[in-house]
Amino acid sequence: MVPTTASAINYIYVSDRVIAYPEKSSLIPIPKPFVVPGGRFREMYYWDSFFTIKGLLASGMHNTVRGMIENMGSLIERFGYVPNGNRVYYLNRSQPPLLTWCLSAYYEATDDKEFVFTGARWFEREFEFFKRHKSIQLPGVTSLLYRYHVVAVGPRPESYREDVESAHHIEDVLEKQRLWGDIAAAAESGRDFSSRWFSQDGPVAGKMGSTRTSSILPIDLNAIICGNLRLMANLYEVINDMSSAEHCRQQFRSMKQAIHQVFWNEECGCWFDYDIINGCHVNLYMDTNFFPLFSGCMHDDFDPQKIVSYMTNMGVLAFPGGLPSSLIPSGQQWDFPNAWAPTTWVIIQGLRSTGQHELARQIAEKWIKRNYSMWLISGGRMFEKYNVASQNYNTAGSGGEYEVQEGFGWTNGVVLDLLLTYGPDLTFKSDEETSVTPGEGYVYCQEHQQISDVTTTTNTILVPSPIDSGL
Repeated sequence: MVPTTASAINYIYVSDRVIAYPEKSSLIPIPKPFVVPGGRFREMYYWDSFFTIKGLLASGMHNTVRGMIENMGSLIERFGYVPNGNRVYYLNRSQPPLLTWCLSAYYEATDDKEFVFTGARWFEREFEFFKRHKSIQLPGVTSLLYRYHVVAVGPRPESYREDVESAHHIEDVLEKQRLWGDIAAAAESGRDFSSRWFSQDGPVAGKMGSTRTSSILPIDLNAIICGNLRLMANLYEVINDMSSAEHCRQQFRSMKQAIHQVFWNEECGCWFDYDIINGCHVNLYMDTNFFPLFSGCMHDDFDPQKIVSYMTNMGVLAFPGGLPSSLIPSGQQWDFPNAWAPTTWVIIQGLRSTGQHELARQIAEKWIKRNYSMWLISGGRMFEKYNVASQNYNTAGSGGEYEVQEGFGWTNGVVLDLLLTYGPDLTFKSDEETSVTPGEGYVYCQEHQQISDVTTTTNTILVPSPIDSGL
């Protein structure tokens, strides 16, 4: 009875007709079961999967994790990369390339060396795709650097109306296509959408119509790829491929130097995105600024206290629910006052890996408490994003193109992983400390308002051009 019922339920989700008649469905078939984020997101999403996998590993679901990685591998074998998600309308873009993170986490949990052999082939093909389609060579910089870049001839099919509206002020067809490509590239970044990608000049400054993603070298993407090289060097050693390990390690060292050269700002004590057009740092607080901590791409004389000082000076450690995505209340979902599980997890792990254990624990506790409080007050629901600035514990995140979604894959995964790490060390003891009543209801944050005592700057700090500096 149980197998029959399970088979019937599975048929509801993915019909065999998707494979038999692919022209009648937008879904791209993949061979193994996978976990969807939830809500309106009913397909596999690439970078979501890593954080979901962390929760699955915490739950001992190793076979499910292997299957999800095999799904990514099947997409790489078919297309040369992992698309944004397994829908045909996502085929013009990828997402943050976290396959290597998934493979490394799985190996650490299982010691499955045989699977590392298979995964190494997928890493190589994906890395080649990013080098061919997403890289840029700055003068005087020895390593390639990477950006999100999509070639588009029209609006995103899944958000057609929104993209048409964003380009309503543009007459030139090629310029419309440039904008639509940059909007798709922002979606490729996983942060769709954020003031991070908007121009601060011109008639549509700070709005979707000013999106210029391909003009920015993102620190997080470059830290991810740099870290992938470090992880793969270690995994190649596991399978006794010392030549490939050394090749990855050489590329890692070169890219680590480039990250210091291009993204590090000594005056502020932090990394920033790099504006390719203007040749300067984009001196904005973004939670993505801290990705090099986790990926291990800090320069040799790096002092982690500088990052702590930067966080303190920006006021982001004072928020009751955790670190916000940005300090700009733009109305976009990856901006103030929202925070998200994936970047919160990366920051916590980065601080831990650089010896800032107590600060990492404090941020983790704030995040777990915010998640728990919303779970309690909503009758057992988890959300894709949270308002971390609200003093109340019944305010979900909001903003962007759609209502906040429930589920939620990466939120659940991150909480499970953090509970595995910090469970015994959490200091809030009772439901009373959350100042909420179970089932009393929750609200969405309708307006993004900035806390008055937090100062933010949208100025840029010029850094030496690689040409001008003779680097």
